[in-house]
Amino acid sequence: MFFKVRSIRELTVDLLNRILETLNRQDNITVGPGLSLIRNTGGMGIFLKPELLNAVGAKSTPGSTADPKILAFDPENQTLAEDTWNRDTDGNAVQYSFIVGMYYNSTDHKWYGKYRTALIDSKGAWYSITAESIEEIVQFVPHPA
Repeated sequence: MFFKVRSIRELTVDLLNRILETLNRQDNITVGPGLSLIRNTGGMGIFLKPELLNAVGAKSTPGSTADPKILAFDPENQTLAEDTWNRDTDGNAVQYSFIVGMYYNSTDHKWYGKYRTALIDSKGAWYSITAESIEEIVQFVPHPA
């Protein structure tokens, strides 16, 4: 629960009691077996204990990355790509690209897209992500006066 106070005049005894009650409830949080609670100045987090990570597959043997299915990435194509990937039915790795940002360069009057390419192994786990690449999306041509 968040409390928003715009002025010191809004601090009433009732509001201060509600804030104190909320803080006391957060101080009494307990977790069950296999979990750990970590509190610090940034807040609190509930995590799996390291010995349980293997039980949930976090450290399982990686899947294959050989012969990945490559999903289409063509920023100039105006139709939607219809290719898909499903870990259970495709059985191999997948590679796809995604836009992470765009910007306009006023010097060359071009709009650029920054993208990365990700490789997901045959078990559906992230395997690698490339550094950003730049792709020209469009160039604006000045209109004659």
